[in-house]
Amino acid sequence: MISLKLKLKRNSFIVIVSTVFFLMGICWILFSRILSNRIAKPVCKKCNVILISLDTLGSNHLPCYGYERKTAENLCNFATENIYFSNSFSNAGWTLPSHYSIFTSLYPNHHGVIDYNSINPEQNNSLNPKIYSIAQYFKKANYETIYVGPQDDTSMPISRGMGKGFDTIFNMKSWWILDGWQDSINQLKENNNNKKSTFLFLHTYMVHDPYFVDIFSGENGKRLFTNDYYGDIPLNVDQWDYLFHSHIQKIIKLYENELVGENIVDPKSGKTISESLKSAKDDNEAGQILINLFGRSLIKNEDHLFFYDRLANTKGKVLYMEALYDEMIYYLDKQLSIIFELVSDTELAENTIIIITSDHGEAFMEHGAMVHPADHLYNTTTSVPLIMYIPGINNRKVDSMVQSIDILPTLLNLTGVSKQKHSFDGIDLTDLILGKPDAKKNDFLISEGVGVDTIRDKQWKMYVRGGELSGNKDYELYDLYKDPFEQNDLSFENIQIVNNMEENLNRIMYKK
Repeated sequence: MISLKLKLKRNSFIVIVSTVFFLMGICWILFSRILSNRIAKPVCKKCNVILISLDTLGSNHLPCYGYERKTAENLCNFATENIYFSNSFSNAGWTLPSHYSIFTSLYPNHHGVIDYNSINPEQNNSLNPKIYSIAQYFKKANYETIYVGPQDDTSMPISRGMGKGFDTIFNMKSWWILDGWQDSINQLKENNNNKKSTFLFLHTYMVHDPYFVDIFSGENGKRLFTNDYYGDIPLNVDQWDYLFHSHIQKIIKLYENELVGENIVDPKSGKTISESLKSAKDDNEAGQILINLFGRSLIKNEDHLFFYDRLANTKGKVLYMEALYDEMIYYLDKQLSIIFELVSDTELAENTIIIITSDHGEAFMEHGAMVHPADHLYNTTTSVPLIMYIPGINNRKVDSMVQSIDILPTLLNLTGVSKQKHSFDGIDLTDLILGKPDAKKNDFLISEGVGVDTIRDKQWKMYVRGGELSGNKDYELYDLYKDPFEQNDLSFENIQIVNNMEENLNRIMYKK
């Protein structure tokens, strides 16, 4: 009886000891993972960073993303030889909010720079001073920071927070050449020779509408992707000016209800818009007044209306415009050799990260719209390339869903630059790039437009238009597995999916 009790006690002791050692083992594994994450060395510590925005370049027009035309052979070779993300999307459908999302890793609603209100001196509408823009992180880490892009364009207004943290700014004077790129790259090379790290942002509007293909192929040159010709579609600056200014009076008529009594003031003349237009000598002067105030957008993206007027329900012209867009991508691809050649420089190749992306794509009447209206968030305008060169990592295709706000946290982790205790909406893609099985992934992607939000997971994409202020909401829902071109709205048949998607949108975006 005594020996039985001893055996029971011994067995209990063994069970307890075994359990303790098992739990200690689990704790050690968890602690080791946490510790390894904390002490993991950056993939490319203090490396130079070149972030490139090819404005308006939709990935659905690139052969490495499945497009049938050979629009960008060099870019796609660079992509497949290095790292590219096959399911990359922007967080807005037009330039202004999308770039601020790239620069802050925040959704447009969270960074707040979402419209043109800054043209009114009384309305600041700029990035909150507490929010860091991308260059500030690198400047804090003792990088030299260089910006190459437009300074006073309403869609790229560096004065509203995007320019924070840049040491040097090269003003982009031309839309159609990579203006300032070579000078800034030379500065990066000089810094590299002096062991100084550089963060360089490069921007171009080259493939943005209007598509002035004559600049590259000569007057009335042979087109690459079409044999058609339409005299009312401008191919160069002179044609644009003639056609554009001939319609200024019509544009004014379209907006006269909005312009009458408008209080926005022209800072040069001190007059309101209405006063300035009344005092204009002719249509050209009226048009210039509007352009000076609103930039190329000319109130609610007027250049889109300019093409609408000529293209709506005209399939031949739509296809012609699409061919011109593709031709501009082709010419851009040739000029990008200035970037691709950098990785043949051994010293630069070993300590330079290159990120190539875009702020949005382009639409050609797939959903009743041309180019990229601010309320347009279909995949045609939100599918963007994301291509990376990281020293020592190549031939990687990442199929997981990613979005523009993921770029900043990824760059900071890759280079070992501190995020300064700021919170991001985006995720760090480093583990996905390295192929780790437990890498964090996006469950949902969100894009925002004027009066519309959209959220998607792997299968479903839901749109909600209107909101609390309007009192009405309209929904669209697409099964991306069966309907990748978003043609068949299934919202009425799948109310529960719509509700679930909206709950996740509210949780992520509006913290409801």
